[in-house]
Amino acid sequence: MSENNSKKLIINGLLYVGGLLSLNFLLKVSNNTILSIIAFAISVANLVLMYRFAIRYRDEFNEGTISFGKSFRFLFQLYFYGNIITSIIVLIYAAVINPNFSEMLTSQALTVYEKLNIPVTDSTYNLVQTMYQPVPMAFINILSGAFGAAFWALILSLFVKKDKSIFDQQQ
Repeated sequence: MSENNSKKLIINGLLYVGGLLSLNFLLKVSNNTILSIIAFAISVANLVLMYRFAIRYRDEFNEGTISFGKSFRFLFQLYFYGNIITSIIVLIYAAVINPNFSEMLTSQALTVYEKLNIPVTDSTYNLVQTMYQPVPMAFINILSGAFGAAFWALILSLFVKKDKSIFDQQQ
């Protein structure tokens, strides 16, 4: 019974985290200042939500204690799998909803290269253009999501970790 409820908590957390990360992406691509501010607030809310899910996981399914490693693993999986959901949304957005999205990102990247006086050769142009195609962009998003998941899981696990007190009876 407890393991089934634990899986339900993880799935619910995954849906909430993935949904918020996806909403965050969709608000950011709108290029609207107000929506970008809302996207930032959603990013903060997502971290708070992950913390709350980890505390709930610790208290309800681990008898109020959790090691740093177990907390890290739970938070990493929650964020990483949520980011996979976001990568699917990015793929759908770039391939179906806004096919010009890849061209716009390529143009912005090349503009930054010009401003930084970085020479753009044909191979550089082809690499940037390939990188911003929908499928490679989704895989890059998954890779960067792994780094983001590790970063936030590391920080949040420091707050979630709770060892047994020396006064607790050993059973």
